[in-house]
Amino acid sequence: MCGYRINDGSGTCLYNVSPPTVMQNLLQQKFGATVTVQNNGVPGTIINQDLNGSSIAPLATRLAASAAIPVLENFGLNDAVKSSPAQFRIDLNAWIDTVQAMGKIPVLEEPNPTGFASPALDAIVAVIDDVSHQRGVALVRQYDYIQTLPNWQTMLTDGVHPNDQLYAIKAQREAEVLAPIVAKLM
Repeated sequence: MCGYRINDGSGTCLYNVSPPTVMQNLLQQKFGATVTVQNNGVPGTIINQDLNGSSIAPLATRLAASAAIPVLENFGLNDAVKSSPAQFRIDLNAWIDTVQAMGKIPVLEEPNPTGFASPALDAIVAVIDDVSHQRGVALVRQYDYIQTLPNWQTMLTDGVHPNDQLYAIKAQREAEVLAPIVAKLM
């Protein structure tokens, strides 16, 4: 995820304070400076575009050139609008297969909730949870947790994209799931 947010009506990726940057800082505090996090988020992308390439190279090509071992996906918000749950399930399984075929460890992540009722997003989150369980893949649970936070809707810059505070919360939860994986690789 690039750390996309809306300020004054315009969108930007916050590569300096994005969740991957915060997550890297948290993991480096625990494991040292050898841990690095690559931020390959592309705004507006759905999982099918990540797999097959659109404005970026296909996933397998990018993974072949990457030293990353755990690979975290953060899809769902755009997929809920541009894809069906059935197609998302197919693509998510293909994403896991691609990551594993490249000798890497897939990690799934639920998207944050939005400030709008979205049965389509609920269905996408259910697919992520189900596929994670079926495939035995680590999962960063964000969706329900964030909804338990007081005034969580105020942490969305446009009703969809988090502010720095919510991105930091998401990064903390990502780091908690990734830490045991990183520990095994050290």
